[in-house]
Amino acid sequence: MLVKAENKISCINFFEKSQKPRVFHLPPSRDFSLSFVNGILSRFQHSKIKEKPHLLARLKIYTNTNRSCRRIETVFKDLGLVILPQINQIENLSNLMPQVPLEKMESLNSLYKAQIISRLEKFVAIEKFTNDYLIEKRELMVENFSFNLADSLVNLLDEMNTSYIPLARLRELDADEFSEHWQASLEVLRTILFKYQEWAKEYHILDSNLKYISEALAIIKHWTKHPYLDPIIIVGSTGSRYATAKLMNAVSNLPQGAVVLPGLDPFLNARAWSELTPDHPQYGFISLAKKWGLEGNQRNLLLKSPSWLGKSGETNTHRMHFFSLVMQPAKVTDEWINELNKSSLDLKEALSDVTLIEAENSRQEAAAIAVSIRESVENERSVALITPDQTLCRRVTAELQRWCIIPDNSLGGSLAFSDLGIITRTNR
Repeated sequence: MLVKAENKISCINFFEKSQKPRVFHLPPSRDFSLSFVNGILSRFQHSKIKEKPHLLARLKIYTNTNRSCRRIETVFKDLGLVILPQINQIENLSNLMPQVPLEKMESLNSLYKAQIISRLEKFVAIEKFTNDYLIEKRELMVENFSFNLADSLVNLLDEMNTSYIPLARLRELDADEFSEHWQASLEVLRTILFKYQEWAKEYHILDSNLKYISEALAIIKHWTKHPYLDPIIIVGSTGSRYATAKLMNAVSNLPQGAVVLPGLDPFLNARAWSELTPDHPQYGFISLAKKWGLEGNQRNLLLKSPSWLGKSGETNTHRMHFFSLVMQPAKVTDEWINELNKSSLDLKEALSDVTLIEAENSRQEAAAIAVSIRESVENERSVALITPDQTLCRRVTAELQRWCIIPDNSLGGSLAFSDLGIITRTNR
């Protein structure tokens, strides 16, 4: 279906009109990029896309990482499509305002006159202020302590900027009721970070996180009067950053906008959701609901959002249900028995083809995983290792080198363990 946009160029309707925000999800049991692309193409007849490939050209897709951008683009190309949607990383917002470019918006004039500082440059500046402070307070001076303290302060500043918390809030903190070491810590924060803030203001330096927030808020404000009419989808983000969460909310309310949440667990009940803590992988959706101002049953807009694949995307699989129960918060594990009794969960089916390996040490663990990966590669099957342990990743990577297998590590490699890094550490 084609409609006329305000720029007089035909664009495509992906979604029916809705008074509610458009939010969908894809479960953790699916290949996210492949399922997302299939969800887009399911809205058309495949033959129609082949005949008129330009139908997708005006669709904008924003995802959370460059890696996801490349993966989604690869999936489209593998399907034989010639003209692809516009796929961007979420911070690249420049092409969202074709009629009023961001750099020409009056509210952002000062933003584009400032110099964007890199994280390394920020660290160097804060380390200098930290070192000066420690020299002044000689009783706090410890060898090489300025580097560790500066690194912690950079992380704190990044977190504050990402959450849109101004440094001025540090002045509002009242530490009189706390112990002396907490008061001393607050003094260190205020002194060093306020010096950095004054330096940045003097030399017109801006943090990249603040630039992103300013651009996102300016776009959202513009959309209140001039809604974006072309199809736009934000996919793969849980809105952990303030600006991204606000942008997701705005996009979900656009005439042809939608948000696709990654890895939402459709089996968690209301009690389990209410007991989630920040260390749970599903907590990001609770945090997103808070940023959208959703409370109580309103959170179901996100937590009970429909599948991006429609009815064909229903994932009432035994294995997914089983792991949902395993990952439930400790306070609701008493419901395991009830869940098993009232549901059709088949434990035998859930754990079919699952192997348990009990290794005596980390070396055996890495070797067993490497052998499994090699077997999959030899049988031309895709395989993934999911672990938060970077040491284990390095061990498995080393084991795979026996067979000249080079894994694609989504987190990249450590500079310290590269050839150059090893030489540098050896000769320092």
